[in-house]
Amino acid sequence: MKHVFRLLAVFALLTQLTACKYDYYYRLGAGLHGQDLTYLTKPLHPRDSSVVKATYAGAHVSAGHGYEEVVGGGQQGERNYLGAATLHRSHSWKRGSVSYGAFGYVGQYTLDEGTFAERRVIPDSIYFLGNERYDGYPKIPSVYAGAYRYGGYALRGGYTGRTNLGLRGDWRFLGVEAAYSQEFGQLYELRQRIPDREFFNEPRSGGGLVRRHQGRDFWRVARARGLFSLGLSTEFCFRTRRPAESINVRLLHGRSFGDSQKLNLHLSRLTLAYQTGRQTGFAEVTQTGKFSVVLGYSYRVGR
Repeated sequence: MKHVFRLLAVFALLTQLTACKYDYYYRLGAGLHGQDLTYLTKPLHPRDSSVVKATYAGAHVSAGHGYEEVVGGGQQGERNYLGAATLHRSHSWKRGSVSYGAFGYVGQYTLDEGTFAERRVIPDSIYFLGNERYDGYPKIPSVYAGAYRYGGYALRGGYTGRTNLGLRGDWRFLGVEAAYSQEFGQLYELRQRIPDREFFNEPRSGGGLVRRHQGRDFWRVARARGLFSLGLSTEFCFRTRRPAESINVRLLHGRSFGDSQKLNLHLSRLTLAYQTGRQTGFAEVTQTGKFSVVLGYSYRVGR
């Protein structure tokens, strides 16, 4: 009897493992979503440079994917490109730094024909072990597919605490960074047209050893014109032998709030910056379900 119960337990476990449900999420938000907390140059501590406050003008470009699902069959194949012109002011002192400014941006988002696509419903089918694979209700190419331009403006700011790591380094140990933006253009108009929906993407099925539950497609669209993001960062500044020169590494993690929360996208960025005299160049990588590579430059125009 004991062995019978064990066999039943194993069978129940196998049933749960094979009871697959294919749920796919298709998301769309502002073009700047996930790209708004870019790097802000700050003057080095006074003992490394005579500048304790400075105004910077700069620009950056970003190229990468749109929203993506990690599991195959979901949202894939989209592209997002943008460029921005920035102006900000920073103050540095012994224990920290403050930065604030604004930037304008333009970009283009390309929506794949498999995103926000209707399904062609076919009669229910029963799955048996060994049967030919069945892929569910086939997609109808999306009527929303295409390239959409967008643009807008944003306000940026942040505070960073600082401590000295010796003659060769500083640690901006904890930063709080924020951005608020307003978007205009074709992408904003598209976001007003696409509804939030959910529907089955495969027929109900059962029988045999393998049982499958009906999977669903979920459409989630953030329609608000405004976007507010908040992040926490930490940054290491490694000074070279030259005055007013350093190599900086920043890690940031955050998220957007309001209407964009439904998209469940966390903002993670890794920044490598080279700062020398008046000039700073930086590169960033984001891995958030909306992957991108950012290249930027800023120039100190005044104190």
